[in-house]
Amino acid sequence: MGETGAAFGLFAEDTWEGIYQNVSSFGTTYLLGIAMAGVGLSTNFKMFKGIGIKPFYIGITSAVTVGVVSVVLISLFGGFVNI
Repeated sequence: MGETGAAFGLFAEDTWEGIYQNVSSFGTTYLLGIAMAGVGLSTNFKMFKGIGIKPFYIGITSAVTVGVVSVVLISLFGGFVNI
């Protein structure tokens, strides 16, 4: 399979830059703001008293899982991205 210079073999460079800019702009402008508002509105600091170490274990397990899955996916599909 020859190299076409297209992102993921599908999009020309100009098209990919346009897609990236639109998605990035939407994500940083709206999605991040909505997520932060949701976390802030649903936080009840009284609930943190007496909950113990269990939430920490759940959080660290989730973070490690996301990291491992990311490394595996990058290892498997990273070769398709050429810079």
